Amino acid sequence: MSIIILYSMTTVFIKDVYEEYFSKDKKEAPLSFLMIVSAILGIIIIIFVLVGFKGSVKSVLDVVGSYISYFSGPACGVFLLAIFSKKANDKGSALGFIFGFIIGLYLAKTYNIFWIINPAIGASITFITGYIFSCIIHNKTNKSDIEKYTIFGISKLQNQSEEDMKYGIPLKFDRYSVSVLVFFLVQYVILFILQYY
Repeated sequence: MSIIILYSMTTVFIKDVYEEYFSKDKKEAPLSFLMIVSAILGIIIIIFVLVGFKGSVKSVLDVVGSYISYFSGPACGVFLLAIFSKKANDKGSALGFIFGFIIGLYLAKTYNIFWIINPAIGASITFITGYIFSCIIHNKTNKSDIEKYTIFGISKLQNQSEEDMKYGIPLKFDRYSVSVLVFFLVQYVILFILQYY
C-alpha cells in the first residue's frame, strides 16, 4: 500500500508541479528524475512514519491511517459533490472541504472516534456544507457546462459510440468492479474488528 502512495505522490508532483511550473520545454520528465523524486519522497515518508511511530505501541497502519483519515473524508466528499451535484462550484467545494476537515477533526478528538470512521464523517460534512456554500456562492459557469461532467451528463452518453464511452458507463458494475468493492468492504470490516483486539 505504501508503494502505491509513493507512486501516487511522485506522479502528482511530476505532472502537477514539475512539468507545469519548472519544466522549460513542457516535455515529460526523464526517468532518472522520476527515480530521484521517488527516493526523496520515500525518505520523507520513512521519516514521517518514524516520527509518528516513536514511543507508540500502535501499528504503522493505525498511526498513518489516523492522520490520513482526516483528509481522505473531505476529499471523497468533494469528489461526490462534483459528480452528483449540478450546483457544485470551486469555492463552495473548497469551503466544504475546509469545514469537513475542521469539524471532522473536532468530532474525532472530542468524542474519541476510531479513525476508520473519520472518512465517512468528513465526507458527509463536506458534501452537505459544500452543497450549501455552492448554492449561496453563485457560479458564473453555465449549468449545462457543469452538468456534462456530472454523473447525469455522462449517463446521457450511454447511446454514444464505444469510442466515446471508452471509460465505461457510470454506475454500471462489471465483475471486476464488484470484486474490488467487495474487497474494500471486507478490508474495512476487518480493520474495524481489529480495533478491539
